[in-house]
Amino acid sequence: MQISRLNEYIEWDKNYLFTGEWDLKYLLWKAYIEWVELLVKSSVIKILADKRLSWTIRDNIWDWYEIFDSRNEEIMKSVFSWIDNLIVNWYELSMRRETDLLNLWVENVVWQNSIINEMRAIKQTEEIELLRQSQQTNLKAFELVSKNIKLWITEAEIARLIKIKHLELGADWESFEPIVAFRENWANPHNINSSVRKLTSKDQILIDMWCVYAWYCSDMTRVIFMDDVSQIQKDLYEMVKKVTYDCMEYWKVWMKFTQMQEKAVELLWEYSETFWHWLSHSVWVEIHEAPSSRDKEATIQVWNVFSIEPGIYLEKKFWFRYEIMVVATPEWLIELK
Repeated sequence: MQISRLNEYIEWDKNYLFTGEWDLKYLLWKAYIEWVELLVKSSVIKILADKRLSWTIRDNIWDWYEIFDSRNEEIMKSVFSWIDNLIVNWYELSMRRETDLLNLWVENVVWQNSIINEMRAIKQTEEIELLRQSQQTNLKAFELVSKNIKLWITEAEIARLIKIKHLELGADWESFEPIVAFRENWANPHNINSSVRKLTSKDQILIDMWCVYAWYCSDMTRVIFMDDVSQIQKDLYEMVKKVTYDCMEYWKVWMKFTQMQEKAVELLWEYSETFWHWLSHSVWVEIHEAPSSRDKEATIQVWNVFSIEPGIYLEKKFWFRYEIMVVATPEWLIELK
């Protein structure tokens, strides 16, 4: 990825305000070091970063460049007083009100979604391959962990085993703490893994796990059944799994992400009201990226990579979800595995 790709998105006669840490890391990780240096030391300041972001730059660029502190009004006045047009990513901006920026002596503020997000959403061939390798590592770790689950093990012990297997398989680290839930935590979407609760033969285990491989994330959710669970539990899980793959076959490039959500609700039929979270999110160097099902106008574009994760959540009973990662090709969606 070279600076030429940035030319597709950047109007060089405009000034841009980037405030998201991951936007800045994207520029650094994807060989845009020259561009970042140019912006930081240019007489036209196109990047404004607070102190937190300044450490990101200092850690990734050999030389020292001054980064302005957005909380210092005098510095802000000196930076902005001569800027006519400032393009701002409203979604990540900490100064959300236009008046805040106008008070900094900017004549015209243009609001738009992040240019960097748009670039991040369209994956290149090498990025898709790294995402595939990350998910393969994740799937292999799940397979190994499944073989080592025994009665009376705790949620925390399974979570620890997941992290160990990820590292043994070459992952850098896990994106977040794995979610391992059984018994009364089946229907808890943000379960904190217990070191006390022990697995019994009547339990099902919901595992939501992810890892980071060469900076790229993976994401999957599966359910494991012990010997004495009911048939209805197994049937509901198979239903959710089928909905996942039916959605993958149904969706096409340029459909809206919201259409995905509607299709999943339709397929879940009588259980649709128990499905209360978003169906899909993009995956890259963050586990949850844009675009996603919550973005009303977002459409699937060629080389998007995102999750499909329908679920049935029966309060105080069971929690089922089956999650895969897919890449959008010009013809159809393909599972990354």
